Amino acid sequence: MSEELIYLTRCCRLIEAKWQRGESKFWKNGDYQKLSELVSTSSRISISPDTLKRLFGKTKTYRSYNPQIETKNALAIFIGYEGWEDFKKRQPVLVGEERLPAPAAPPESGLAPPPEPAPATWVPDAAPVAPDAPPAAAPPAPADILPPEVPPAYSAPPPAASPRRGNRWVGWAVLGLVLLAGLGWLSAPRAARRDAGVAAGPVGNKPLFRARSTRDTVPYTVVFEYDIARLPADSVYIDYGYGLFGHHERELLPRYKRLITYYYHFPGRYTVRLWSGRQVLDSIPVEVLSRGWMAAVYLKNNRLESLEPKLLREGRRKGRLYVSPEAVRAAGIDTALVNWTEFSNIRTFGVDGDNFSLETRFRNSPAEGGFACLESMLRVLGERNLFRLQFNQPGCAHWATVQFGEIELAGKFNDLSPFSTAVSGWRVARLEVRGRRARVLLDGKPVYQMAYRQPVGALRGIIYNFRGGGAVDYIRLFNAKNALVYADEFDR
Repeated sequence: MSEELIYLTRCCRLIEAKWQRGESKFWKNGDYQKLSELVSTSSRISISPDTLKRLFGKTKTYRSYNPQIETKNALAIFIGYEGWEDFKKRQPVLVGEERLPAPAAPPESGLAPPPEPAPATWVPDAAPVAPDAPPAAAPPAPADILPPEVPPAYSAPPPAASPRRGNRWVGWAVLGLVLLAGLGWLSAPRAARRDAGVAAGPVGNKPLFRARSTRDTVPYTVVFEYDIARLPADSVYIDYGYGLFGHHERELLPRYKRLITYYYHFPGRYTVRLWSGRQVLDSIPVEVLSRGWMAAVYLKNNRLESLEPKLLREGRRKGRLYVSPEAVRAAGIDTALVNWTEFSNIRTFGVDGDNFSLETRFRNSPAEGGFACLESMLRVLGERNLFRLQFNQPGCAHWATVQFGEIELAGKFNDLSPFSTAVSGWRVARLEVRGRRARVLLDGKPVYQMAYRQPVGALRGIIYNFRGGGAVDYIRLFNAKNALVYADEFDR
């Protein structure tokens, strides 16, 4: 068994102990569903019941299952660590053994509390360690915790065993030099200390994280430059902002490299973030423009894991945006599985996102490939934020979501019953925004309104998402003066 799988086995045992549902071999499907929700809520990283079943052995795999790093981060955060690397650093591994020692746990809790994780931030003004000063001997580590791989802080050397006073004076002289060096560092200008690589953000005169370009038409490869060699964090991850319904993947950045690229094959506006643990160090907006309206179809399992969307050549059909089940099958997707259709148009509209109106006619019919609650979502993207309206069939308000600028509401914790309405027939939805106050109308009748504070910025994209074969009949966009600035009837 590899070292990574040994760590993974121990992590699963700790999860068993924390959850206190008995041995995982006796867990039912509902247990995995509940654990999925707990881990996702605790870590803010989506992890599906199917993934947990593979991890705990309920679903057999042809070889030992070793999930992606983001899944491991979620598991480690759930049991109280900063992330997977922090978890591994603090665990014992028996050399030459293919097993782990049973975790010690107090009987009252069933799980020994993990050590307090070190913070991901650092203080720019802290005095540096003197380069010539000998480090103090590190105290012996507890038997069940590996010592952190960080250099020990400087301390004054202990008095020599010899009774001669000369050695004592040498010790005081060294301590005095260290104190003088520290005072000189603190009195130096902040910019000089930043150039020495202590502060976050820019390293010297160069940004810590930047992109050579941030706007182009799909397909688009973005070149990111970075410098994380001087950061005190054990590991730094990049999140390319690419993921459906908030499920984003993070990739571990090679510490001593300086450049990494990412290929965007799907249009949209993405926020690329640099992470250290659960702290965002920096972010870059990336805009991938579409070539008019682009259609795609994809699977989304258990509302958490998504497959790569497949772009379709033809999204217009008989005067509407629509992808038939036949086209879905032609794309290689089993129509017996729940699939989603997306139509996107990412471009500059020349409209203020805090003062506009948008009207559209849509439907999502089971007869044309719609699934279950027939979710029908409209997203209007701005430079800084977005609007999102999701309509569902009656009885499905629990799954509804809306967003107005920085305000996001979920049907699980809010009454979004106005968005639970029949959508199998044609419905006309209208979004009116004036002075950062939004109003939603359905078939000409007001159903919801909400004020927000932060500006959305100029409109840069419109996206539809349907659970199954939803269709759009037309769209019309008006500016602050109610003048029509964009319209499409999808006739050609």
